[in-house]
Amino acid sequence: MTTVDFDAFADEFARVYNAGRLDIKQFYADEVIWIEMPGGRNGGRDDFFSALDAVEEVLSDAQITEILRTYSNGNLGILENRWTATRRDGQGALNALQSWVWEFDDAGRITMQRDYFMPIPEEPMGYE
Repeated sequence: MTTVDFDAFADEFARVYNAGRLDIKQFYADEVIWIEMPGGRNGGRDDFFSALDAVEEVLSDAQITEILRTYSNGNLGILENRWTATRRDGQGALNALQSWVWEFDDAGRITMQRDYFMPIPEEPMGYE
């Protein structure tokens, strides 16, 4: 069982993500299981980083702007955050709530990731 200081891990992950998203590769084990919701994409480490490359083709300046919550128990950690990016097509910013659910190996590297992404509309949805 890993002994990851998860709050420190989440802070460092956000810092590195914001400095250059592909630099987050250092946090991942060689073998990773990845599942994205609600989009349904999934696969391994290479699939996840290919998906990030594809996102960078349509979005720029992706940033974790605020860590809302962290939770950890044993080799499981959850990071809930606010996220923003700019659309390359000139259609403005995209804002979202995002959660990363990770499992870690004994070395503290991510071996499983489920990420949940919910765009926040600019207009209220009527139930606020």
